[in-house]
Amino acid sequence: MLGSTSKYISLVPSNGTQFKAEQKMEFEIKPNISFVKGKDSYLSFDVHNPSQVPANFFNTAGASSIIDRMDIYSLNNGQLLESLTNYSIWSSIENQYLTRDENEKVLKEGCTAELKAYKASQYTEATNVQRHIPNTLNEAEPGATKLYTIDSTGNKKGIPVKYCIPLKAGIFNHFGVMEKLTPILLLGGLRVEITLNKDVQVLSRIVMKDGTSLRTMNDHVVANNNFFRCANSGGNTNTLISTEDQANAQQCGWSVGQRLRILADGGGSADIERNITAISINASKLNIVVDGAAFNLTTNVRCVHPVDVVPTYELSNVELKLCEIVPPRDMLKSVIKESQFDFISYETFLDNLPATSLNHNVEMPSITERAKCVFTHYINNTSENHEFSPNSYVGNTPTETNLNSVQYFFNNKLYPLRAYNPNKNKDRIVSLNETVKAFSSIGKVVQKLGDTAGANACDYSFTYTTARELARGEDFVFSLKDAEGQLRLGFSAARTFNTKLISYVFSVRSIMISNNALEVVY
Repeated sequence: MLGSTSKYISLVPSNGTQFKAEQKMEFEIKPNISFVKGKDSYLSFDVHNPSQVPANFFNTAGASSIIDRMDIYSLNNGQLLESLTNYSIWSSIENQYLTRDENEKVLKEGCTAELKAYKASQYTEATNVQRHIPNTLNEAEPGATKLYTIDSTGNKKGIPVKYCIPLKAGIFNHFGVMEKLTPILLLGGLRVEITLNKDVQVLSRIVMKDGTSLRTMNDHVVANNNFFRCANSGGNTNTLISTEDQANAQQCGWSVGQRLRILADGGGSADIERNITAISINASKLNIVVDGAAFNLTTNVRCVHPVDVVPTYELSNVELKLCEIVPPRDMLKSVIKESQFDFISYETFLDNLPATSLNHNVEMPSITERAKCVFTHYINNTSENHEFSPNSYVGNTPTETNLNSVQYFFNNKLYPLRAYNPNKNKDRIVSLNETVKAFSSIGKVVQKLGDTAGANACDYSFTYTTARELARGEDFVFSLKDAEGQLRLGFSAARTFNTKLISYVFSVRSIMISNNALEVVY
């Protein structure tokens, strides 16, 4: 409970009230808001999916996927104090490893259970062979389609839903063990600029499900079973009967009032659009009744979406909720006398791993003298922006990249002395332990390391990152300046795709406060 010296202040963007993909939202925090408790502050907004395509947030990123970049400046002199790139990807990684109870992430932040990147789809006891697939497909089930409804024309139309997400910035004390207040007064106020993500990085299409499989139906595309199959009508009728068994109407993805496209081959060939007037289950088959004249469809009857529209999102009712703290008089005097504000933040370095490379060195040209840890994320370039199963948040496991050797190089020394193999059947425990230690160095306690139930225990079920703790404890740091840092990777075989590598280097930063200026020391 907030004390009598605490209160919430609501700030709205200074540059508008509604926002779309790739636009900026700007907030001005005036110096008269003296001190802020960042861990109790958050961003609140309504999300609207105005497109006619059913879609939802990616399961591990949730509503934090709207943020591509966050830049924080001094309001007084415009100096850049902190810049966080690839924000949504880091949020997705955090959500998996640092969440004990998924319910809060699902209800407040728009994540989807199960909160993991991968799941097992096949397991054989005799050979210990497992098939691992991304857990990114948003299935059409109750609750999964809450970002859209049906409009009067029979097409899908989004409805606004409110979400609240934390501020994962160092200045707001998201990282670190010690609880600190952000001295807005001493920093001359803050201007927070949030760059919104692309539509394809925020919304994932809902897929339809029948008794056979999930069907990733593209608009007007009927190849590769990407459609909803129906039995031949066998006479003039307005009822379509599913070929496959159906457990309930929610999982089929269709709903009353929706418009669909019906196709058929043979003597009763057709390509027509109709509105659904009723849906029911009869003898485990789905019956869909449509309006208009009766039809006689004889061969290969199937249904798809009627329009070719990309899911989009819009934000409204955006508010930055700040928890303002007025410290006791004695504490206030001591804080004002301080001329230095320390916080932990990260910088990112991008690299590209060619498909044919069997050895690759990831350069980390950081100039920080107070590094804490490093994480490296792997993204398949060919499926990074896939509309149903994007790879940007899920990433690639060592099995998919054929990664079999990991070793760091700093100051002409190798860490660890012997390279380890992070493959699921080799040194996976070593890799997970490195991840735990790296999170611990920035004040984050890992709550889970993946799904250990059944076949899922045999491989990574969370997004894989190559991680390394560089300095342990609150008082220790590691200098990367002139260290010529590298992550040295080895692979057992080439790949069929190029891989984007994103390295997050965390370090302690200091804002030196004087009467005339602010200086950020790395």
